[in-house]
Order: sequence, then C-alpha cells, then structure tokens
Amino acid sequence: MTANNRGAILNVCCPYTSREEITTSLRTILTDVENGDLDPDDIDESTIDARMYTKDCPRPDLLIRTSGVRRLSDFLLWQTHKDTEVKFVDVYWPEFTVWRFIAVLLDYQISLFRKNIKDE
Repeated sequence: MTANNRGAILNVCCPYTSREEITTSLRTILTDVENGDLDPDDIDESTIDARMYTKDCPRPDLLIRTSGVRRLSDFLLWQTHKDTEVKFVDVYWPEFTVWRFIAVLLDYQISLFRKNIKDE
C-alpha cells in the first residue's frame, strides 16, 4: 500500500544510537581517506551527512519523544537542527495511539502557523 508513497518519511529506529551512527560515518570517512578516495581538506558537514544511515532522508521537521522524559536519548542527534520541532509526550510508546499522534501533528501545525504569522 505504501510502496509509492513519496509524501512523508517516518523514522523508527530500534535498536539505534546516534553515537554509533556518527562513529560508523567517521570510520567510513577514515577508510575513504586511507584509500585515497577522499582528501582530508574536503571533509565538512556534507561529508558526514552523506555517510549517515539517514543520508537519503531530509532533516526531520518534527521529532516526537515518548515517555515524558525531556531528552533526545541519543536519537537523531546529528540530524535534528534549529528548525526541528521537538515534542515531548508524557506517554510510553505502546500507549502512543493514532489519536495522540494526530494531537501532536495538530499542535505542530498550529506552532508553524503562529511562527509564519510572527515572521510576516
């Protein structure tokens, strides 16, 4: 049903840590330098981006953190940026229903609307 979906990307990463992902990216860069495929002077953020697990995905617009804990817990640390909206939800993942998801999306849309009005 979703084979041709090109409208949105949902990243659910289990088990996953940003530290491991960044380390893997840096190891790949080191190998490329050692093999002569990459000049160390050419290494920048895009070099790291191109070697991340999410290299083919855009940066997240919205990151939802379940469990009520107010930290990212080593999840998508490299990918999140100043424009990523982070929502903390006081419910554990198994109880995160479609209705809670819709509420988070509506809240996100309202915050975007308010930001656009403020920027005008």
